Amino acid sequence: LAYLTPDGEGTIKYANKDTYSGTWSDGKKQGAGKMSFSNGDVYQGAWANDHMSRSGVMQYANGDEYDGQWANSMHSGKGTMSCNTGDIYEGLWAHGVKSGQGVMHYRNGDTYTGAWLHDTRNGQGVHVYFRGDMYEGEWVNDAPNGRGIVTDPNGLKSYGDFINDRRSNVRVTSTFQDLSVQFRPGSDVAKSLSAALATDRGAHMNVNIPPVVARTRALQGRHTTLDDRHCVSPCAALAARK
Repeated sequence: LAYLTPDGEGTIKYANKDTYSGTWSDGKKQGAGKMSFSNGDVYQGAWANDHMSRSGVMQYANGDEYDGQWANSMHSGKGTMSCNTGDIYEGLWAHGVKSGQGVMHYRNGDTYTGAWLHDTRNGQGVHVYFRGDMYEGEWVNDAPNGRGIVTDPNGLKSYGDFINDRRSNVRVTSTFQDLSVQFRPGSDVAKSLSAALATDRGAHMNVNIPPVVARTRALQGRHTTLDDRHCVSPCAALAARK
């Protein structure tokens, strides 16, 4: 019957205890409206053809919040997800998951800036760890894979190829003013540095050399890992509502 078809402003309480209050068009949610779901989630924003669309804010019952663009009731476009864990993602979404360029601020102080695909770090990206070190390079399935550079808090750089967060064929470069010294895996870092400074070029330099002994263990092995610096994952992708 025609009079049972919502049109204009109105509120409907569903049998499952969901409640929608807003504008309607020919029986479908269209325009601005608020949906309070029976599980405690609340969405307020734009609707199109019965779907969350364009822009809106979803406050999830567990404390997560998404503020951004939507398409077909899924996160799509630019948006910010603030997780109840303290992690915050700002960037692009597609079909409800992180996809494209974005920045993740982790609760432990880490920050990742770069490419995402299917909710994981994929492509070129820079991860700055809370301890002050940094990885810049290629990512696949949320782990360093391919060519990358690791820089420690003292500026010591390790160049190499990564396979599932493990690096091989590492070349390490430390630069003090205009002096650049390269080390190969397994070399004695302290002796190599001393030998370089003994040259005419290095003997007349007034440099403050940071301790290398503490870093020797991390540089000598052909394979080292960043696993111990990985932070807690952000909130999982949330299922799109119908």
